[in-house]
Amino acid sequence: MYRNTEMPPPAYLTMQLEDGNTQRFELSAFNSLGRHPRNTIQIMDRLISKEHARVVFHNGAFFVQDLESRNGTFVNEKPVSECMLQNGDELRLGTVPLNFYLGPAVHPTLQTQSGSPVTIIMDQPLDTARIAQITHELESRKDFLQESEVKDEKILRKDYEKLRIAHVINRRIGLELDLDKLLDMVLEETFNLVRADRGVVFFLDEEGSPIARCVRYRDGKDEKEGDEINISRSILNSVVEERTAILTSDAKIDERFEGSQSVIMQGIRSAMVVPLISRTEGEIIGVMYLDTQSSIGVFTEKDLQIMSVVAAQAAVAIENARLTKKIEQETIIRSHLQRFLSPAVMDRLSKDDLTIRMGGEMVETTVMFTDIRGFTSISERYDAVQLVKDLNIYFEKLVDVIFAFEGTLDKFIGDAIMAVWGTPQAHVEDPLRAVQAAVEMQQILQVFNEDREENGQPPLFTGIGINTGLVTAGNMGSPKRLEFTVIGDNVNVAARLCSEAKGGEVIISQETYDRVKEHFICHELPPAKVKGKADFVKVFRVEGYARDPMDPQESTLHRYIESSQG
Repeated sequence: MYRNTEMPPPAYLTMQLEDGNTQRFELSAFNSLGRHPRNTIQIMDRLISKEHARVVFHNGAFFVQDLESRNGTFVNEKPVSECMLQNGDELRLGTVPLNFYLGPAVHPTLQTQSGSPVTIIMDQPLDTARIAQITHELESRKDFLQESEVKDEKILRKDYEKLRIAHVINRRIGLELDLDKLLDMVLEETFNLVRADRGVVFFLDEEGSPIARCVRYRDGKDEKEGDEINISRSILNSVVEERTAILTSDAKIDERFEGSQSVIMQGIRSAMVVPLISRTEGEIIGVMYLDTQSSIGVFTEKDLQIMSVVAAQAAVAIENARLTKKIEQETIIRSHLQRFLSPAVMDRLSKDDLTIRMGGEMVETTVMFTDIRGFTSISERYDAVQLVKDLNIYFEKLVDVIFAFEGTLDKFIGDAIMAVWGTPQAHVEDPLRAVQAAVEMQQILQVFNEDREENGQPPLFTGIGINTGLVTAGNMGSPKRLEFTVIGDNVNVAARLCSEAKGGEVIISQETYDRVKEHFICHELPPAKVKGKADFVKVFRVEGYARDPMDPQESTLHRYIESSQG
């Protein structure tokens, strides 16, 4: 593939994440995509090759080239080896879709969930003195009149109706916990309160820039073909920075908007922008924008005051919806982790004494693999339903031991188990606990197999391999499904040692042996040739404890014998 020094135009790839957000990758003249961290764009998906594809700029255009990937590269659902990219093309690597766009990514046309385009236009910033003047003018104008001052019954009725609707809005949005429904409801009810034709709710990203989150039109349509809302960035920034609402009765002649060409271009006659301020943190979490092209003087100071109250209540409701979503996600995560972490580790997690590493990082762990010897031949002459039932009982016995020694169940692989000590929480005795668990597993399986043979069932002899070393721990998988696990050469070594172990044996590496040799009787075996290693690896068979490690009444074996007799 060609590399060159041509200066490419602005371009980027986007990838939709599981949480609904979009990840953006800026493109340079040369870009490599794949699972390996040395790629300029790394995508952690099992169906993506380590070096999957390249996107380069050459002869005035961007090209994608497949690097003989395992699952192929597709452009607009057609497999390609090399293809020129056009603006808007869908690029798929394996099962991961991306979209290619030409043009600057700094101020794009933002697509909300409803599909309505909103463009934030860069224009001249509003003068801070002008903002102060706006605030002063609003504060100096009359509030709602007292009952004794009202002379016109029509005005009284209009004011009452606005306050009634505002009350209904506050009551309704306070009960909605679905964020998308909440934002739609806020804008929909706002149209009953004020004569706005269009409404946009912006959220602020991590850099404080407004991102369109919801768009609605008065006629009920979420999307209008060819209708684009151009909004002045200076106005939005001013509302955020000054924490002040902005109101204009006629934007065309209002000197405060003379630098906002987007307002003039669209013929906006009246506009109102209100900040959404967090009640708990006191920070601006977003902005609500309303406008109309129909006539001047649509919005009044009273509208602004009422909308400020509605915005305050909406901000609280947004926080509640976000908190509810966060709790739901944490509940799912905790429920998921309960299947893999011991109760003791989960207890520390519930007390916020434990941090789950959400990104890949190098940590030292002790990895264990267990595998039933001759399982294929057993399964061939075994009733499938009974086999699954017996396997579940077998797994339960071993997992109980893993949890008893505070290990983490990584995964089941057929009839094999992969367990880890050292993540998500590390302990100086992790290697010791792993080997203790392995020894007790074999002791329990010895009793378990005696029971099976008495019942005329074939024994399940298990080999166990253990290795200690640095691995990469974190969430692996695709953006749509992540799984916390460990990967690396030391994981592979543990798996190879397991394959060397005979039924009833526990085989450990030199690295693990050095950490536990004072606690166990070990016999050095001939060096093993491990796949992927140039040199032979020293291995040891664990014969048993060098001394009694604990009160026999507290041992996992003792508890197992008691439960089986009971």
